[in-house]
Amino acid sequence: MLDLSISIVSYNTKALLRRCLKSIFKHTRRLKWEIFVIDNASVDGSAAMVKAEFPQVQLITNSVNRFYTAANNQALKLARGRYFLILNSDIFLTVNAFLPMVKYLDHHPRVGAIEPLQIAASTGRPAPTGSLHNTPLTDFFELTWLGRKLANPKLLSRFRLQTKNRRHTWTAEVICDAALMARTRILRDLGGYDDQLKLYYTENDLCRRIQKFGLTTVHFGSAQVSHTLSASTKKQPWQRISAIYAADAWHYFRHWHGLVPATLLYLSLKLNNLAIDLVKDKWPFVLIFILAAVLRIWRLAELMPFIGDFGHDYLAAKDLLTAGKIPLVGIASSVPWLHQGSLWIYLAATALWLGNFHPVAPAVLTAILSLVSLWLIVMVAGKYWGKLAAVASGLIFAASPLAVLHARTPWHTSPIPLLAIGYFYFLLKRSAFWSAFFFALLFQFELSNAPLILLLLLTPLTKFTFIGLLIPLLPKLIYDFTHGFTQLGGFILWIGYRIAAFFGYRQIHTVSLTRLSATSQIIFDYLQKFFSWDLWLPTAAILLFILFTLTQAKKQSEYLIGFWILIIGISYYVHGTPSEAYFPVLFPILSLAVGWGISRYKFLVIPIIILSLVNSWWLYHHRFGNSGLTLSERLIIAATPQALTRTGPG
Repeated sequence: MLDLSISIVSYNTKALLRRCLKSIFKHTRRLKWEIFVIDNASVDGSAAMVKAEFPQVQLITNSVNRFYTAANNQALKLARGRYFLILNSDIFLTVNAFLPMVKYLDHHPRVGAIEPLQIAASTGRPAPTGSLHNTPLTDFFELTWLGRKLANPKLLSRFRLQTKNRRHTWTAEVICDAALMARTRILRDLGGYDDQLKLYYTENDLCRRIQKFGLTTVHFGSAQVSHTLSASTKKQPWQRISAIYAADAWHYFRHWHGLVPATLLYLSLKLNNLAIDLVKDKWPFVLIFILAAVLRIWRLAELMPFIGDFGHDYLAAKDLLTAGKIPLVGIASSVPWLHQGSLWIYLAATALWLGNFHPVAPAVLTAILSLVSLWLIVMVAGKYWGKLAAVASGLIFAASPLAVLHARTPWHTSPIPLLAIGYFYFLLKRSAFWSAFFFALLFQFELSNAPLILLLLLTPLTKFTFIGLLIPLLPKLIYDFTHGFTQLGGFILWIGYRIAAFFGYRQIHTVSLTRLSATSQIIFDYLQKFFSWDLWLPTAAILLFILFTLTQAKKQSEYLIGFWILIIGISYYVHGTPSEAYFPVLFPILSLAVGWGISRYKFLVIPIIILSLVNSWWLYHHRFGNSGLTLSERLIIAATPQALTRTGPG
């Protein structure tokens, strides 16, 4: 029978693994041993190196990363040695460390597992391995910023056994499994590692189960190895590692300490990681969101726009809540016999109900929806073009005068940017149902968004497409079935009429240079309000930049931006006199287009930052874009009607 089976899990540590294996073959003497390398789907050629340079090694190659626990369990099933040594690939030998460890276990049958003295390769000093068992409190103190501020140093010193001399031998409740030798029979009886743990608390759990078996775990200072700490995990994004750490902590403490302590520690770790993420990596987005929130909420109750059309929806929402009257269509469109959908009324009613009928509540809702839109724009831009694109797209949308004005306005057009970025995202995902669902929502909130149905051709047209279209359109379908198909049916006929009229039918709305010029001026005016309101030069520069960027499209996401702008642009010219309500569907797309361009020409982010600051200043000093009467002003007028007729002192 062999004395020792050595198990080394490898994940993209080719050079360290080579050093580890060379040191084992060089220094391990007077033992009968075998060695396993379990490669967890490395992409750095680790497995090929082992096969070529160390043919004596039993190589196990996994097609996916099975992490530390499951991979070591693979070797445990095949091990033929009396003892099983779990070894990190970043450990290496300078002396024959394994022989004294085997002899110690031979002479101490009540010891289940031991660890050697670890020398940190970077400092040459003993690593502080060996401790008492972790508790949720000790880990809260050690692993969170708040915990470190509140920690009792004496408690942590006692927990870490800091007074112990690491060059001596003593019993420890927890020993480190970067280099841990245990009795193979015991490990098999225990079932090996708990493979629900991936990377952390693995030794904690293993030591507890060995001790429940009636055996002890020992720090053995008479054997020495060197350790390059955390070589594999340092190559991973810290967010991924911290997420694994929190999940492993929850699993371990739930098993050994109960659900409540485990959950409290888990939440503490997640909140701590979130704070670190925001400060370390996402601080630009935190600032962008703060800017966007201030621009959308500041003095909202005082300066919220309010016109007569808003009152129609407020009254309809009030009737829904107080009288149970469910509207099937909304306010009339620019074509009086065609109505917008009723979904905004449902949202307004929900906001009024939650806000105890406070008239500003629907505007608070639209401000929140705008912030959600901003988050999605940032996410999409970051996913497809990188962090700088996300910053630029976020800045454009966050401080856009027209986007801010619509976010502060309780109106059926205000949720459209959120629906537009949702439609864009699901088109990229080629989701038949969700693409159709978000298009139908866009159509229900504003009829002029109808031409975007052409983009559904980019997704597979299945039964789920029609189900996705059907659900948001149900109120109008019910209305049509009871009113002679005057809405959806009538809209289809009206679209045909507008296209025919554009090309000369009845000599109304016929295309001409004068009409094209007038429409172009209208479009530019609204785009100027989106990008810079009173400044035509930045708007012209950005539009030229977007057009130039579109000529360089290579990816699906980039072509989709181009198709979206093209379809909406053509619809503006077909209509002839597009109103402000037609433009919110472009807000996210224009923001993404700028971000995409900035990802190619990074230095241009500076002008975008300056423009966002200028826009923010303009908004603050110009009533956040509202040039009409506010709700508060209308309430004053309504309360004092004599002010409208008084001609002199009373």
